[in-house]
Amino acid sequence: MNALQAAQLCASSYDVNTSDLFTHWFNIAGVAGGVNYIGSDTVLVMRGSDDIEDWLRDLSVWPEQTPDGIVDAGFNEGLDEFLNAVTPAMKGKLILAGHSLGAARCCLIAAKIHADRMFLFGCPNVGFSDLRDRVKKSQVIIENYRNGFDPVPLVPPLYEQIVEPVQLKPAHTFDDPIQYHMIDEYVATLNLQKTSPG
Repeated sequence: MNALQAAQLCASSYDVNTSDLFTHWFNIAGVAGGVNYIGSDTVLVMRGSDDIEDWLRDLSVWPEQTPDGIVDAGFNEGLDEFLNAVTPAMKGKLILAGHSLGAARCCLIAAKIHADRMFLFGCPNVGFSDLRDRVKKSQVIIENYRNGFDPVPLVPPLYEQIVEPVQLKPAHTFDDPIQYHMIDEYVATLNLQKTSPG
């Protein structure tokens, strides 16, 4: 799996027909994500903010002490219940992919269970250095991307990234920086890079 394929799966997670696009689709405790399989391996795609509950969690930025470190409480809310439901569907190596809130949740999942690879698009800051160190110690391979002037990887300012994002040259130019954050723009940018010479 490459970054473009991961971004396309993330875009699919926002589709109203998610249950048709994923082998298993879960929406547990307000946390949504889908499972697909590549051969004997599992791809877990975490959906980003898509409803009022998600946006309220995005705003719940107080620090929460967890066994994995100090994390953004809103990003962590409901995640344990979600993982309890999803874990039986996992087999082989685990690949995580997420956009925005979904990317933040991928980072938290990688601190809780072993993952082999992780693709992050427009990932906000997730926790303190203890969380970052725990995820890095797990030796998960992380590809973290920021498209153009996407502002989300800079917030909340209280926390930090697991790894610094790769800065992508965007496919399109916008006056409104939040447009760079849309998952379709990540797909367009990665697709353009794939087709560009050199």
